[in-house]
Amino acid sequence: MSGYRCFISAILITLLLFSPSSAYVKDIDAVTFKRGVSQYRNGSYYSAIDYFEKLLRNERSPYFNKALLMLSKVYLNIGRKTGRVKFLWRSLSYLQLYFSSSGKADWDYYQTKAKIFESLKFYERALTLYRISFLKAKSREQRIATTMGILRNAVFLKRYDIIDTYFILISTQKLNPLEEKEVRFIKGLILFFKGNYTEASKYFLPTYRQFESYLLENPEYYLLVAENLYRTGNYNLSEQLFRRIVSLTNDRYAIRKALLRLGDIEVRRGNTKLAVTYYYSIVSDYPKSDEAIIAKLKCISLMDDPRISYELSKTGVDAFNDPIKYVASTLVGYRSSYIGIFALADFGKLVLKLRSPELFDRLSWEISLIFPQQVKFEQGEFLRQSWEPYILNIPYKRVCQLYRANPELFHKVFGLDVLISISKTLKRCGERKLRLKLLKFIVSNWKTDENRLLLAQALFEVKDFSGSLNVLGRVKRKDCRYYKLFGKDLLMLNAPIGWLVPKLSKSCSSNDPEFRALTILHMIKGNRVEKAYNLLSEELLSSYGKSATVKLALNRLSESLMMNGDYRKALKVLLPLSGKDEKNCYLNSLLLISLTRVDKMEEAEKVYGRLKGCRDSLSRVAATVYSSELIAGRKIGTLGKTQ
Repeated sequence: MSGYRCFISAILITLLLFSPSSAYVKDIDAVTFKRGVSQYRNGSYYSAIDYFEKLLRNERSPYFNKALLMLSKVYLNIGRKTGRVKFLWRSLSYLQLYFSSSGKADWDYYQTKAKIFESLKFYERALTLYRISFLKAKSREQRIATTMGILRNAVFLKRYDIIDTYFILISTQKLNPLEEKEVRFIKGLILFFKGNYTEASKYFLPTYRQFESYLLENPEYYLLVAENLYRTGNYNLSEQLFRRIVSLTNDRYAIRKALLRLGDIEVRRGNTKLAVTYYYSIVSDYPKSDEAIIAKLKCISLMDDPRISYELSKTGVDAFNDPIKYVASTLVGYRSSYIGIFALADFGKLVLKLRSPELFDRLSWEISLIFPQQVKFEQGEFLRQSWEPYILNIPYKRVCQLYRANPELFHKVFGLDVLISISKTLKRCGERKLRLKLLKFIVSNWKTDENRLLLAQALFEVKDFSGSLNVLGRVKRKDCRYYKLFGKDLLMLNAPIGWLVPKLSKSCSSNDPEFRALTILHMIKGNRVEKAYNLLSEELLSSYGKSATVKLALNRLSESLMMNGDYRKALKVLLPLSGKDEKNCYLNSLLLISLTRVDKMEEAEKVYGRLKGCRDSLSRVAATVYSSELIAGRKIGTLGKTQ
């Protein structure tokens, strides 16, 4: 018994002597933590997780809370690199455990939390957290890192007031080379979201060439750089970047987006068969994704080609066996979502091809439901490509119907040529106000003299002569059209145009009907009716129904000649004009008076018959003159017989 006690005592003494002390355990945890941080910095995230998870076995370890924070950062980076949301939520969970365990809400906590919400695309929440983090910052590096986070999220939210404030702040700091590269990327980001893609390239391209590691760690940013090149029309280089995204990143979302764009590039190049190959790779490899639905819709848009239609029908995909049904069901199911615009593009193309009145009504209704501000570049691009070949070749009343449904959508989607064509169509439909708004939009976005002249002419037509003159004041290249319109505005405002006549004669052809008409009006105003009459020409007479200015000038000339008692010259104006428009009450009235005054009663009788449906005061005066002359002639005839 005493020997057993001695044995147990020896074991206890041995355990006491050789068991690791708390200091020893602390040293092991320090080494483990250091190795985990090293793996994290090297990008070996899963190895880092192994090290940090070992430290979670002992809650009393001084590295327990540090390991929680580092695990949050590791999963954040994995989430950003792969685009998988579950890792971001796991990152947030570890961060909350860190806060619950340590009670610390310092700069590192808020900065990490802000990055998580930014990666989850909760930009408002992220911006708020970054601004709190900014207040917690204690070093220059922390302030700069936080400022860049604020700027990024302000860009995504288009909060340009915040961007201006914090850019001034960061521009006063001395940056290290790595910080300069990140700030350069943010400058490109700002320009990209403002739509200034050419300028954005000046900042994005150096980021790609000198700081690609940053883009690989953030594939979403890599997509933006490639997308910016695509939007500038640099398809070769953008193709190279999209290919690198597919081959070098693990972000499935970025890969799907890149494959869509690779297909779009081939469509631009006319290689539709290769484009379908890219689109179909998304359908086969990522069948449950939103991008797969979009890829199907893009394939359907290319099925006008019998070869493509045949190849797709062999895939066994239902969408390609009954594309019309698929487009219709997708439009109904995704009407209010991102996919809905792509489905609408295919549906609209079908309607524009078939020209069914019932389908046009349905398309108009679908168009009216869209909020143009929410239409993204790639949605508008696909809609434009699908509709543009057909939109200008349908009956003009249908164009007006579709445009009326949502004018702002057309402004957002279509380019200058289509919009100008629509403005002409609106004129045919009698939509003067809509046309005027459209032309004002055109001038605000494409500030050319040609567009200003179109707007000035439209304002003239709605009798806003002062507004027309105001627009003309911004025209730089002053040609014949400019001076003619300027003169017409002045005449309508009862202003003198004498100073304008020499400019008209220099810039316009002497045979130009409107130039002659303006000169005639100027001469009539100066009581030089005879000289005005000498400007009469066949071209001028034939333009009576084509130009309001010519019409006014010839009407005034006829009136002035008649007031001077020169009815024979008035007839030389009126007879050719009335022959072209026998139902014109005004012309027939002047003609009837003139024929009566020169005693051409037989011809006057024919003209008198044309006034039966006229109810204006001039027609009544003309009829009275004719009747009085007829009665007077009969009295004279009766008196002659009596004698």
